[in-house]
Amino acid sequence: PDAPPFSATVSVGVAAYPEDEGGGLDVLLRRADQALYRAKRGGRDRVEAWRPGSAKLTRRARPARVVP
Repeated sequence: PDAPPFSATVSVGVAAYPEDEGGGLDVLLRRADQALYRAKRGGRDRVEAWRPGSAKLTRRARPARVVP
Protein backbone atom coordinates (compact mmCIF):
# COMPACT_ATOMS: atom_id res chain seq x y z
CA PRO A 1 0.00 0.00 0.00
CA ASP A 2 1.11 3.55 -0.69
CA ALA A 3 1.95 5.69 2.31
CA PRO A 4 0.58 9.23 2.57
CA PRO A 5 3.03 12.07 1.83
CA PHE A 6 5.34 12.92 4.70
CA SER A 7 7.41 16.01 5.34
CA ALA A 8 9.76 16.95 8.15
CA THR A 9 11.96 19.87 9.10
CA VAL A 10 15.30 19.75 10.89
CA SER A 11 17.16 22.17 13.13
CA VAL A 12 20.79 21.28 13.92
CA GLY A 13 23.38 22.71 16.29
CA VAL A 14 27.05 21.97 15.64
CA ALA A 15 30.07 22.44 17.90
CA ALA A 16 33.75 21.49 17.63
CA TYR A 17 35.55 19.70 20.44
CA PRO A 18 37.19 22.36 22.68
CA GLU A 19 40.72 20.90 22.72
CA ASP A 20 42.41 24.11 23.83
CA GLU A 21 40.00 24.97 26.66
CA GLY A 22 39.40 21.73 28.49
CA GLY A 23 35.98 20.91 29.82
CA GLY A 24 35.63 17.91 27.56
CA LEU A 25 32.30 16.43 26.67
CA ASP A 26 30.28 18.70 28.97
CA VAL A 27 31.52 21.82 27.18
CA LEU A 28 31.01 20.24 23.75
CA LEU A 29 27.40 19.29 24.49
CA ARG A 30 26.61 22.68 26.05
CA ARG A 31 27.91 24.47 22.96
CA ALA A 32 26.01 22.17 20.59
CA ASP A 33 22.85 22.77 22.63
CA GLN A 34 23.33 26.55 22.43
CA ALA A 35 23.77 26.34 18.66
CA LEU A 36 20.69 24.10 18.35
CA TYR A 37 18.46 26.58 20.17
CA ARG A 38 19.82 29.42 18.02
CA ALA A 39 18.88 27.36 14.94
CA LYS A 40 15.38 26.77 16.31
CA ARG A 41 14.89 30.48 16.95
CA GLY A 42 16.09 31.23 13.42
CA GLY A 43 13.43 29.16 11.67
CA ARG A 44 13.00 25.77 10.10
CA ASP A 45 15.58 23.74 8.21
CA ARG A 46 18.65 25.45 9.66
CA VAL A 47 22.12 24.43 10.76
CA GLU A 48 23.92 26.72 13.22
CA ALA A 49 27.52 26.34 14.38
CA TRP A 50 28.57 27.41 17.88
CA ARG A 51 30.83 30.45 17.91
CA PRO A 52 32.43 32.44 20.73
CA GLY A 53 29.94 34.84 22.24
CA SER A 54 26.94 32.72 21.34
CA ALA A 55 26.54 31.51 24.94
CA LYS A 56 25.06 34.82 25.99
CA LEU A 57 22.36 34.41 23.33
CA THR A 58 20.95 31.29 24.95
CA ARG A 59 19.03 31.20 28.20
CA ARG A 60 17.19 28.19 29.46
CA ALA A 61 13.55 28.84 30.15
CA ARG A 62 12.42 28.52 33.72
CA PRO A 63 10.00 25.67 34.38
CA ALA A 64 6.38 26.70 34.07
CA ARG A 65 4.63 27.39 37.34
CA VAL A 66 1.38 25.52 37.72
CA VAL A 67 -1.34 27.56 39.38
CA PRO A 68 -4.15 25.45 40.86
